[in-house]
Amino acid sequence: MKTIYILSKDMRFINTIDALLDRVLYRVEALTSTQPTELYKYVCVHPADYVIIHHSYLGGYYRLIDLLISSKRCNVIYATPNMEEGAVYNVLSSPRFYMIDPERITSLPEVINIMDRDIKLIENLEESLDKVKEKIDEERMVKRAKLYLMKENKWDEETAYKYILKKAMDERSSKLLAAKSILQRG
Repeated sequence: MKTIYILSKDMRFINTIDALLDRVLYRVEALTSTQPTELYKYVCVHPADYVIIHHSYLGGYYRLIDLLISSKRCNVIYATPNMEEGAVYNVLSSPRFYMIDPERITSLPEVINIMDRDIKLIENLEESLDKVKEKIDEERMVKRAKLYLMKENKWDEETAYKYILKKAMDERSSKLLAAKSILQRG
């Protein structure tokens, strides 16, 4: 079940969202606080999947949007007829942020599905990127250890590499740890 908080002074807007979302899939709660920092603290303590901010809640809420998006605590949907991109420029490229015209709020379930899909896709890409970065770092460290061994022992590259592999097997560790060990002692 997804938790959705609504920030709006417009009861018609709140009721429309409540009627749109299936109560089996979503728990919808309207928040009444008027301070962005209080709302941020509330979301930190009581996590939500989505925070929907209606344009009637403008004072200081751009900062709240920035806080929520940058902390990756939840996804934010900003309902505004003005589409004032300048005010939310920092978060426009985030898959965790979406602006929608309140008159088109009936498409909210589809928007949520699209955001969920995009976030999973990006998280998978980030995870793959992290693995590639780790592999590159490992190869750099192994290369540095090889160069060190070649210089210190007057070995050729193949002998130095085999030494690193043997050290890793003997210590039951990775090539990265073996390379670090070699570089630390030298």
